[in-house]
Amino acid sequence: MKNSLSIKSRLTIWYLLICVALIGVFSIAAYFLLSSGLRGKTIHPWDMRYAQLQETNEGQDIITGFSELGQHSRGDSGQATVMRSYSRDELFELSSPEGIISIDDILLEEAALDDLNMSEDYSIWFYSDVFGNTTGVVAVTRSANEVGTILVTFSRVLLIIGPAALVIAGLLGYFLIKRSLRPVQAMASTAREIEEHNLNKRLEVHSNDELGYLASIFNRMLKRLEDAFHRERQFTADASHELRTPLAVIQGEATLALNKDRNVDEYRKSMENIYQETESMSSVLKRLLFLARHEDNKQLEFETLNLKELLGELISDIEILCEDKSIRCQLHAMDDLFVKGDRVSLRELFFNLIDNAVRYTPQGGEILVTLSRKDGDACVAVKDNGIGISEEHLRHIFKRFYRVDKSRSRSEGGAGLGLSICQRIAEIHGGTIEVESKVGKGSTFSVFLPLVDSSS
Repeated sequence: MKNSLSIKSRLTIWYLLICVALIGVFSIAAYFLLSSGLRGKTIHPWDMRYAQLQETNEGQDIITGFSELGQHSRGDSGQATVMRSYSRDELFELSSPEGIISIDDILLEEAALDDLNMSEDYSIWFYSDVFGNTTGVVAVTRSANEVGTILVTFSRVLLIIGPAALVIAGLLGYFLIKRSLRPVQAMASTAREIEEHNLNKRLEVHSNDELGYLASIFNRMLKRLEDAFHRERQFTADASHELRTPLAVIQGEATLALNKDRNVDEYRKSMENIYQETESMSSVLKRLLFLARHEDNKQLEFETLNLKELLGELISDIEILCEDKSIRCQLHAMDDLFVKGDRVSLRELFFNLIDNAVRYTPQGGEILVTLSRKDGDACVAVKDNGIGISEEHLRHIFKRFYRVDKSRSRSEGGAGLGLSICQRIAEIHGGTIEVESKVGKGSTFSVFLPLVDSSS
């Protein structure tokens, strides 16, 4: 069943129940302690009488009278031990026909009660008191109505103070709880305003307590959602941007082929154009999906890799691409440097850089791949003596679909995604990628990756 009470109300109710229990226990304990003190453990000096004892023929002590002790405190009279308390009527009921009252091991003459000046509502407490080496009996009289009046007054005070304290505690508790939960209301209000178009909005964090921690967790969740929506929009925009031209070409070729009869060579030419455009779309989609899948490192398999060996294997494959343009590709790697990374992704990174160098290096050119240690990182540099990149384009070359020479890139099958993929792979591996280039002299792309111990 759904609870309709708010958190403030529930916390206030629990707080009041705890207060009721504590005040109730305290009040009951205080009442019984006061009652016990008034009825048996307190000796008023002005009520004290010292019993006059005589010994009967049988050798038993009998109280024949009481004498004033004066203004004495309990400490003055030695160590008093309560024997028993009686009302005036109870004492007379214990009296024998001979006028003798038996109190434990001591006898009391009925006539001796006249020395106590007891009214009907009075009670008498008999104490066994020790004065030095002498043991005697002390009697203390007190009005029973006085004790009852004190207890009744105390009970009334508790009945007034208890509810008043609960009301005050409830109001203060509700105010404090409401004040403590105010950040939750602010968080809820902000959360209601967050929609797909403003996922960049965040909850305000004003403290380091549990609510502040909750707000921080919620903000991190919003950041992940924002990144996910951004990736989705980016993928949609990129795909529609890059696939629009190939689809238009395919549609145009198909329309021309269907509008009139053509010979075999013309049909073949149309089919070849359609095939090239579908190959282009397939390549674009493959690279876009690669970027979408590699927004984080959850799908990568990290291991300790020897960059010298990885680059050596890659150079062997690149030499096939270099043969058509008679380009010489060399690897300079003196030391075995190890990094933590995904073999397939890093191979893709370095292959894209070297493939770009081959594309833009003229016939008979040279490509140099070097592996070195720099400031605690492994540095892989790919240097060519190709056409170079002008300074105005350098700051944009890592953007998706950006081409320095659009006609050249399109004819060679480029989609402007290779360098974006390279940069993303470097970032996932905790590294960076830099570029230096001059028009007509070539370019150098440097990848920096954190070094690790070979045994890790």
